[in-house]
Amino acid sequence: MEKYKEVEVRGGALHGVFLKWPKMKKVEDEIFHGITVEVEKIFSDYDGSRIIKDGTTTSIAVVSGGFGLGFDICVKRFKRKGVIREFFKKFSKGKAKGLFEKTLELIKRELPLPEPIGFLEPNKGKGESYFFSRAIKNSENLAVLYKDGEFNEAPDFAEILARATANLYKGGVRHGDLKWSNILVTGIGGGGEEIYFVDMDQAEVFETLEKIPLKCIKKDLIRFYRYALELSEVRPGAEDWTANIFFPILFRELGAEVSTKLDIDEIGDLAKKAFKVSQ
Repeated sequence: MEKYKEVEVRGGALHGVFLKWPKMKKVEDEIFHGITVEVEKIFSDYDGSRIIKDGTTTSIAVVSGGFGLGFDICVKRFKRKGVIREFFKKFSKGKAKGLFEKTLELIKRELPLPEPIGFLEPNKGKGESYFFSRAIKNSENLAVLYKDGEFNEAPDFAEILARATANLYKGGVRHGDLKWSNILVTGIGGGGEEIYFVDMDQAEVFETLEKIPLKCIKKDLIRFYRYALELSEVRPGAEDWTANIFFPILFRELGAEVSTKLDIDEIGDLAKKAFKVSQ
C-alpha cells in the first residue's frame, strides 16, 4: 500500500484526521482544515454537493472537486442520536472514526474499497460525525443497475462479482450489510467490470476466512438473497440469477471447506422469511 501523511485538523466544534496520499502531494494542508468549516453545509446549500441518501441515522453526499482536493469525494454523515446514546458514546469510539480505521485496515489488506480520506468527530462527543472517502468514478450500485435494466446477467459478470466477494471473505472480512446497493460497479457491460464494497460500518474483521464464523457468512448471503427478492418485484430475474448463477460460482470460489457447509435452498428459505416479515 502507498505511504500517506496524516494531517490532524481542528476547527469549530469538530476535530479529526485526513490522509494525504502520494497522488495528493500538491494539496495544501490548509484545504483539510477548511473542510472542518464547510462540512456542515454539504447537506444543505453547498455548491457542488449531490445528496444520494438522506436516512434517519445516516446521510451520504458526493462533493464535486472535493473542497479543492481535485477529485470527487463521498461524505457519510452519522446523525446525532438521543441523549442516552450520546452519553455512552463518550466511552466508545465514534462511528466515523471507527469506519475510517476499519476501512484503512481493509485497504492495507488490498481489498476493493474506496480509498479513505479522513474523518471528523465532534469535540465534546455530541453532534454529527463525518467519514470521507474518494468517490469511485463512473460507478453505480448493483441495485440501480438492475432496476434500470443495465445489469449484466451473463456468467462472466457473476464470475467477477463472485471472485470479489470471495476475496473479501478470504481476506478475513465479513461485510455485515451485503445488499445490492452496497456494491459499486464500474465498466458495466464492457466485460471489464470492477467491484467495490461500500458501507462497511457493520463489517467484522478476522485473521482469515477460516476464522469467520459460518453464521456470519450465512447472514451476509441471506441479506443479499433477501434484496434479490425485493428487486425481483421490480423486474423479475434477480432471485433466479442469485440462486442459480451467482451463488454456485461464489461457493466454488470460497472452496469446499466452506461451501459444503452452506445450502442455497436454506439461505433462500430464510431470506424469504425475512422478506415476508419486512413487507
